Amino acid sequence: MSKEPRTRTPDRIHEEMMRSLRPSLTAQYKVTLHALLQSPQWVKLGEDFNLSKREVQVAKLASVGYRSKDIAQVLYIESGTVRAHICRIMLKVGVRSRSGLPFKLLLAAGLIEVPEVVPYRGVE
Repeated sequence: MSKEPRTRTPDRIHEEMMRSLRPSLTAQYKVTLHALLQSPQWVKLGEDFNLSKREVQVAKLASVGYRSKDIAQVLYIESGTVRAHICRIMLKVGVRSRSGLPFKLLLAAGLIEVPEVVPYRGVE
């Protein structure tokens, strides 16, 4: 009796990723990021950063923590192509790391704000 291999559909991968979204992220950030993924603002962000349609698709999936391998499976492209897209996206968006990508996109969409930094003056 052989078991059938379990296939990972895009919906199943998305469910797994949302369940295991980096625990260090706050609940507010998860809700905000999920709202951004569902909104039509992605088209505007793509235009703002001069991203192609495919780059927007890759950016959405990379922003919620999908691995290159999973993005490739969902979009039916090679994982090397995904990595190339991510490199171009990071250059266009102006981030140095893949983990900075969702924060930069949320800032650009106006869904989060950077708190004002007050310089430390020492003990008086």
